[in-house]
Amino acid sequence: MDEYTFGPFGLYNSSFNFDSVLEELDPLNDDKVDPSDIDTQFRDLPKLVKGYGFLLACAEKAAEEAEVQVEKMEAVAYNALRSKFNSENIKVTEKTLDNLVKVDEGLLAAKKSLVEAKKQAKLCKTMVAAMSAKQQCLISEATNQRKTNSLETFVAKTR
Repeated sequence: MDEYTFGPFGLYNSSFNFDSVLEELDPLNDDKVDPSDIDTQFRDLPKLVKGYGFLLACAEKAAEEAEVQVEKMEAVAYNALRSKFNSENIKVTEKTLDNLVKVDEGLLAAKKSLVEAKKQAKLCKTMVAAMSAKQQCLISEATNQRKTNSLETFVAKTR
């Protein structure tokens, strides 16, 4: 039996596998327009938008999760340091705590992961925008081809 989940767009089949969609994506070439094959590109565009939109959603989710992880690790580090200094009856300022937390290796690694996740989200957002630009180029190219074909047909009829 299929597993169904209630998501932001209603009930959907959570066992749907996006792997087949993702395998067909080619970020280096998907934004290019081939004037000799406009129809196929128009038909393929929704699949590309869906694929890159899915990647964007996943990348934004990963960035949000990384941000939550960083915040959690900061809180844990502050609490651990405060507890340590309190148990040893050592008075420290918030500035000292801040400096100690900033150099925590685990927290630095988590922040690096957050930066990478945000970068991935920006790249995905750029590809989604590129698909919109590609759509406009395809529309423009199709219009130009119709005009050229109409002119050629008119010239052929007048001969």
